Amino acid sequence: MKKINFEVSLKPFTDLSHDGIMNTCARIYSNWEILMERFEEIGILLWVGDGNEILEWSGNLNDELSWGKTIGFCNYNLHEVYDPEVTGYGMQKAVQYKDRIPTLHYRDLKNIIGCLRKTFSIRSGKRIYIGATIDPGPEFALANFKLVRHPECLVSKELRKRFPVPMLFMTHQAVLEGDDFRYAAFPKGLPQDTSMGKFLGMQLKEAFKDLGYDYVWFSNGFGFSHSPWCSRGEVFDGRSFDRSEADRQLKKHARFWADFRKAFPDCRIEVRGTNYSVGMDISTDATSHRLVKEKGKIATLPPNLPNLSEAVGLEMSVFMSRNCKSGDGKFLFRYYLNDPWFMSNPWYDRYCRDPYDIFCPLTISRVNADGKVSVPDSFSILTIDTERGELIKDEAAEVTGYFVRAFNEMPDEPAPVILVYPYDEYHDILEKKTGSLSTPFAHDWYLTQAITGGMPLNTVMSTDTFVKLKRDRRLPDASYVMPVPEKDWAFSKNVCEFARNGGKVLLYGSLKNASAELLEMLEIKIGREIEGDFKVEKLDGIDISLESKKDVHPLRHRSIVSGGGLAEISKGANVLISVSLKGEKRAYAVSCSNKAWKNGRIAWIRGTASFEPVSKSANPQFDNSSKFQTPGSWMRIMLSELGWTISNIRPDGNEREAYVFIKRFDNAFYFAGHKPDAAVRFKIGTPHGAPVFSETETVIDREGCSLDTFGKTFYNEVRLFVRMKSGKIKAKESPCQIGFKRQTGYHGFKNADIRIFPGKSAIGTRELAVFSKFWEQEKVKPKYNQKEKCFEIRNYTGDLHVTW
Repeated sequence: MKKINFEVSLKPFTDLSHDGIMNTCARIYSNWEILMERFEEIGILLWVGDGNEILEWSGNLNDELSWGKTIGFCNYNLHEVYDPEVTGYGMQKAVQYKDRIPTLHYRDLKNIIGCLRKTFSIRSGKRIYIGATIDPGPEFALANFKLVRHPECLVSKELRKRFPVPMLFMTHQAVLEGDDFRYAAFPKGLPQDTSMGKFLGMQLKEAFKDLGYDYVWFSNGFGFSHSPWCSRGEVFDGRSFDRSEADRQLKKHARFWADFRKAFPDCRIEVRGTNYSVGMDISTDATSHRLVKEKGKIATLPPNLPNLSEAVGLEMSVFMSRNCKSGDGKFLFRYYLNDPWFMSNPWYDRYCRDPYDIFCPLTISRVNADGKVSVPDSFSILTIDTERGELIKDEAAEVTGYFVRAFNEMPDEPAPVILVYPYDEYHDILEKKTGSLSTPFAHDWYLTQAITGGMPLNTVMSTDTFVKLKRDRRLPDASYVMPVPEKDWAFSKNVCEFARNGGKVLLYGSLKNASAELLEMLEIKIGREIEGDFKVEKLDGIDISLESKKDVHPLRHRSIVSGGGLAEISKGANVLISVSLKGEKRAYAVSCSNKAWKNGRIAWIRGTASFEPVSKSANPQFDNSSKFQTPGSWMRIMLSELGWTISNIRPDGNEREAYVFIKRFDNAFYFAGHKPDAAVRFKIGTPHGAPVFSETETVIDREGCSLDTFGKTFYNEVRLFVRMKSGKIKAKESPCQIGFKRQTGYHGFKNADIRIFPGKSAIGTRELAVFSKFWEQEKVKPKYNQKEKCFEIRNYTGDLHVTW
């Protein structure tokens, strides 16, 4: 793997003597030595404060340093920096992190940087990068520059009248007023109307030279948006998508990156991004990720979100949208271990030592233009110290084991269900005005709801990769999920051709701008758009008694957040879900095939963003599931049309669905996921049969599906699938004999058809040792299936011992 980043505050550095600093550096290295071995480069990202130390850097090493030496929200007493209606900020006003706090000067910071570089360089022999942080918020440290000296760099308080602004952020779009303070880059003071891009770029250039930094981390949306924590923004305030404002915002974003790069052309930049996906950023703030990559020349793409609210669906959709393009830069995974600013240590409290936020996002892979997959190759830990500056060795040891396994077993081929993401098409809507700004917003929020509803999406490719691989006849054998292509999108006709030639496709989104060919294939015509609370007329394939008890609840559809009203009317008999409002009937989901399509199938679901567009909350407040339907789960249930069945068993009907992801590694299938509610169970059926989970007993129900026996979080290797009427299969790993790598026993087959997926070493030789009785060496001869890369046994009763 390429690079590991250790994020750390200055709180552990209490002894500022040279020996004291070196001892602290040695402790940091010792805690994480095992994990560092697999990486080529090492980064140490210093959370000195919030970047004020860069903004106020005068060039004098004897100046006192403003740094993060508190726990809680800093600057709370400054007028309206925090939203007064959010009482939680006042309950957590900043206090000193310990009784006796050293006074730090810039000379101390330079010494710390030098000692970190020396320690890690000598002990690892690897290239070391030391990073500075720029955070736009007011909460981490005393922020004299942005809150007192230059308040014009903050977002306007007037924005709170349009959408929630929980705290005033510094905006990268700012134009600064002149002053007569000394800065390293402006020793005679700041000239009037200096842009933030120019000022920050020149200040960082001096700080890199004088203090020893190698790169900068733009945190919490800086460079992307000044409302990074809000699902609304300058362009979409919950009431309308403002195209003219989008044009203005896009120009302001572009100016920042142009000014910054002119001021500091060689600066290495890594970025955090917002809390939202590429499509959401485009629609709410006119944020062009394409522009940031091309003009900002960032070293890594924005990582996954720090998931602290079990919003796994949002984390996964955001991560895939950012990393879908073949040939993009480093693929960064970030993990929230500790919080150095507040009374929270996620590994111990929010996660409670549960590794789901390691295993779930690390199932993600991207299919490249050569047909191979890319996986995260860089890794950041936020942070390795606690709010009290503790460096907990046992904590490092606990999580290292989970990281090592996840890294060792990252996907090496595409998952069986692949998301095709229209990255360029969404950017063209913003930059070339090729469509409505509401489209990416509606698509990505329904995608997020679908993953939250258990849709197993963790492999992604861009539309141009799909077209290229289709043309080259190298598309992976998988089911493809994608938003409805608009008729003028270049890849639209490729989708129809793919389905007609044996491909399996599941589309989501409005069909009002779809091609005539696609509408004809789906047997849909477009009527007038309507919105409101719809009666659910038909739910084919959805077992209400199994999935929920909400069969009487309406579906609430709001046009503004859902890409328009419902307008699709079926012309055929292939409707799976239909709804009606005041006598007008609409198709909500269909599935179509044709004898001439060579077993191809195309399915479609309309999708609804199920939240109120205007509320006091920065994040969407989703409809109450005890009163309204939750259509996100319907996409998962429609997968049965493509051969995959994942059903939830929910005792009360209102429990949150299980997150389920499927990845491939060394020819095995790995099922990873998390249950927000442990009372939920799920069952799975696949085109290969029922998966037999390793090291447990798998119950096969009458429908030929596997029932899970997992707790809240699961991560399980599957190498055998079975088709049989019902029963229980036990899988148990055994010590293998000399000359072999693995041996697994399976017990309980009754008239079963079996598929075995051994490691790639066995696939290479096309030989697999299978015994009915191992010690008696009673062999069973399986047949090799070249297309599926597996071995098959038909109508078998008894036990099996599989060795390779």
